[in-house]
Amino acid sequence: MSSLTALVDTPDGYSIIDIPVSLRKLVESVIASKLEPLASRPGLDFDTLLADIVNGTNFDAVKGKAFRMFDAESVDRWKAHEFCRRLFTEDASLFISDEENLGYPNIYWRLVRAGSASDVGPVHADHWFWDLGHGSIPPGYRRVKTWIPLRQDQDHVGLSIGPGTHRMDFPYEKVFKDGKYKPVFERGPVEHLLIPSPVRVGQAVVFHDRLLHGGEVSPRELRLSMELTWVMRDESDHKPASPAD
Repeated sequence: MSSLTALVDTPDGYSIIDIPVSLRKLVESVIASKLEPLASRPGLDFDTLLADIVNGTNFDAVKGKAFRMFDAESVDRWKAHEFCRRLFTEDASLFISDEENLGYPNIYWRLVRAGSASDVGPVHADHWFWDLGHGSIPPGYRRVKTWIPLRQDQDHVGLSIGPGTHRMDFPYEKVFKDGKYKPVFERGPVEHLLIPSPVRVGQAVVFHDRLLHGGEVSPRELRLSMELTWVMRDESDHKPASPAD
């Protein structure tokens, strides 16, 4: 069993791992290269740059997923980092998904303004998107999600998760929007199942693709996070074992 599989095939469906500072700095350099042309002035340090974008007039430009995607060269830099190379060495079948059909692995980031619910995604399980045709993987493979906070309020974690919900089935609606079917799900009935993810800056939460999760907003601080989906050979029976309450 691969190390990532072991991290998510747990009763809770997730684990917290430490992320090297050097890997976080690499990601920050990628994001800075995208944001600097939108800044009010050149030469800002990274945190000032984030605040400048959030408080300036160009924030709408950073909301689209296409803008927030790593380019192929930046993905290669991520994969070449010692931390990632070790994962690929541990599991030769491992790769990063291309759910947007870009022709290379998809890694993306999100900048969330304080108090702005429109900047975050609703509660969902990732496998709903796969079931509705967002990307594909070879038969006999599975997906594992990784969410990494780069900046977040210490008192308001940027992601809620539902421990154990990967073992449940949840009905959802589907709507056709922007050329794709997308899941629509009401958070209220499952609110009691959700907790703030116990992940801090310097860590990542790795979770099952059937785990309920959703973005959260801080009333005071901006949030910067990144995410990607690992794909690996499926070595376990991870279908839902019980219905949702």
